[in-house]
Amino acid sequence: MRQELLRLGEDPSETDKRDLAASFQAAVVDVIVDRVRSALRIFSEQGVRPNALVIGGGVGANGAIRRALTRFCAESGLRFVSPLPELCSDNGAMIAWAGWSASNWG
Repeated sequence: MRQELLRLGEDPSETDKRDLAASFQAAVVDVIVDRVRSALRIFSEQGVRPNALVIGGGVGANGAIRRALTRFCAESGLRFVSPLPELCSDNGAMIAWAGWSASNWG
């Protein structure tokens, strides 16, 4: 990111900064979805078929990541589980939600 900002010059426009940030976020989202896909393939090769994907913490607070993983889960037949975004930024609240949710999974 720093190198790209330097390439843009001393005073990059707000549009350039926003485009760079959006491109970085899109790349991060692509990598996360790819890694989840790879993990599921490894599970499948070992005879394990998860039925849900659970995220939390800062990752769970990011709207683009949530949307991509929600879409991925829908396409993969997985249930997407995450606290509300406002609970994902505080570890105490996120852990409390995860404990409550896990106790209600049956």
